[in-house]
Amino acid sequence: MNKGTLTLVLILSSLIIGCNISVSDERGFKTSNTEYMNNLMLLLDKRGIQYQYSGGYIRYKKKDEAEFKDAQERLYSVKGAKFEEEEVRNYYRNLLDEESIDYIIPQKDNGTWTLWWPDSENQQREIELKTVEYAFSLRRTTGNDDCNNRSRDMPSNKSLQSTAECGD
Repeated sequence: MNKGTLTLVLILSSLIIGCNISVSDERGFKTSNTEYMNNLMLLLDKRGIQYQYSGGYIRYKKKDEAEFKDAQERLYSVKGAKFEEEEVRNYYRNLLDEESIDYIIPQKDNGTWTLWWPDSENQQREIELKTVEYAFSLRRTTGNDDCNNRSRDMPSNKSLQSTAECGD
């Protein structure tokens, strides 16, 4: 092997090793569930985890792998509600802020949702009950307490609807 060929082999080898090093520092995740992918990206943004989305993959750094995996796991235990009335949505989110509870706000085909992670079932019930009470008090003040029109200003979460009662 002559000196020029050896130099070329060394240069090519260092380029290949360099590419492998940069690739090995990167991780990727892909699923066909676009709603999950969108929610995951919202949660990563909320947590300040850097990533890139390209070719259907979420790519992130190896150093962020534990945080990324935690975000993925959190999405499996998410609770969610959707409110038509902006004032009720804001009240709900303020309750979550007061309790320092993480939440994300995905846009779906059927409206704006609030997805969150309660610390306990009691905490979940308390926040949901306060929100339902607020929604009914808002209806009373606006003169709209028609019990047959439950879908307006009410959360879409079935557990909230089933606990709500009309009238006093």
